[in-house]
Formats: sequence, C-alpha cells, structure tokens
Amino acid sequence: MAVVGRNFALLESRWLRLSGYFAWVIWGTVHLMFLPQMQNRLRVGRQWIWWQITNQRSSRIIPEHTESPVRVGAPAAASARAFVKELQTEHS
Repeated sequence: MAVVGRNFALLESRWLRLSGYFAWVIWGTVHLMFLPQMQNRLRVGRQWIWWQITNQRSSRIIPEHTESPVRVGAPAAASARAFVKELQTEHS
C-alpha cells in the first residue's frame, strides 16, 4: 500500500491490485485501525473529513497525555508579563 497523492493510493497484494480513490479509502481505513487508541482514531478521522471538505490541513501531531501535565510556573509567567509591559512602554 502506498499513498501517491490526495485521494489516490496504490494497493497490491498476491491476489488484488487496486489504484485510485477506492485504494486510498482502504489505506485510510487500515491506517485508522492501527492507531493505538479510539480517541486518536476519532481525532484523525475528524481531521481527514475536515481536510476533504475544506482542503485545509490541521495539526498532524497526536499528543500523548501524561498524568502530570506540564504547566507554566509563576516565574515564567511573571517574566512574560514583565516583557509584555516593557514592550508596551517602548511603543507608547
């Protein structure tokens, strides 16, 4: 199986040779089936449907959620506020 372009793929096995849109749909289905979690399958499927309708691609990264999310600490937020305030005073 290989995707050649938008809506076009090649599929070749011992007893089957396909190309075109139908091969692309089969490739997409197999690809979705091998994603690790149902949430990822739904997200990627939704992104593909959006891409087909609008021709606009969204993010292709599937983030892995950890038990302790990384958050911006108070020192980083304070320095960011100070930087923004400094920029505002320079431009006013």
